[in-house]
Amino acid sequence: MLRATAARLSAASGAGARGGGGGGGGGSGASAARAGAARAFGSGPQTGASAREGDGPVYVLFGATGGIGSALARRLAAAAAARRGGALVVSGHDEARLRGLAAALEGQLGGREGALQAAHADALNPEAVDAVMRRTLERHGRVDGVASCVGSVEAASLLATSPADLDRLLRVNTHTAFNVLKAAVKARARRVMVAETARDPPGAGGGPGPAPGGPGGGSVVLVSAALGGHGVPNYAAMSAAKAAVEGLARSAAATYAARGLRVNTVAPGLVETDQTAGFLDNGRLRGASEAMFPTKQLVTADDVAAAAEFLLGPASRSITGHSLPVDGGLSSLHPHRAQDYGV
Repeated sequence: MLRATAARLSAASGAGARGGGGGGGGGSGASAARAGAARAFGSGPQTGASAREGDGPVYVLFGATGGIGSALARRLAAAAAARRGGALVVSGHDEARLRGLAAALEGQLGGREGALQAAHADALNPEAVDAVMRRTLERHGRVDGVASCVGSVEAASLLATSPADLDRLLRVNTHTAFNVLKAAVKARARRVMVAETARDPPGAGGGPGPAPGGPGGGSVVLVSAALGGHGVPNYAAMSAAKAAVEGLARSAAATYAARGLRVNTVAPGLVETDQTAGFLDNGRLRGASEAMFPTKQLVTADDVAAAAEFLLGPASRSITGHSLPVDGGLSSLHPHRAQDYGV
């Protein structure tokens, strides 16, 4: 059954998708982080409420209450319901929205015990992110995929961007991706260490180590943007923040590929979500935005979620270090005057 939390894992909660709150949690230390992890998944024993090996993948999703995050959560829940196995951990900073999402997902999952947990955490707080990952491992013994859908959308030219604006966008987009990716790598290392100990306990006299990939595999998906690798006017700070996410992902992919961890990004164009509603409600701006795309249509949250779901799962086992555009051809096609060429 669902065990959602009302406890805050972060000492600096309330940092919205565009907000700049959060931080290291003051002097809380590791013990407070461990206590927060226990509160996040309900206190007391959790017997009979975990995903078993072979039942299906265990996925952890940060930024689950946003437009893209909630679309991905619904897709992962639908897949878990279809296979009647695996588990989904959803995390977000907005407690009320997290409760609402968890209730909807539990309905999708049919109330299957151990299938869903909700963890209230601020992804700007690395201790809070670590706590969610550690508790997931303690409960399920594995993490097959981690996604971070935390981010923001802000348009401003370089001259209209202050150092504080740049810092805020780097924190919300890049720092959160860094925290989630680092926690995923640490979780992967913990699982491999547990498997090695079980295979070759202390005093057993050595023996061959595990295969380079370790037990099973793992996948991390971060959300970049088309403007992270493609020049779009008046998105100076956003472009810097999203380009940093792509660089972070590529370096981690190169570092941990031989250890069985894949790292990729999805790079959407302008997505129709609550964040962009105010901008897109203006008919002139909406028309100009649609005209930028070769397909002449905006991207939906579910378009991006479908790409992220693919990169998380085993169907993409040979894909790592890649940024998958979900942008209607914006970053790669230039069909401005195709009609002049008789096509």
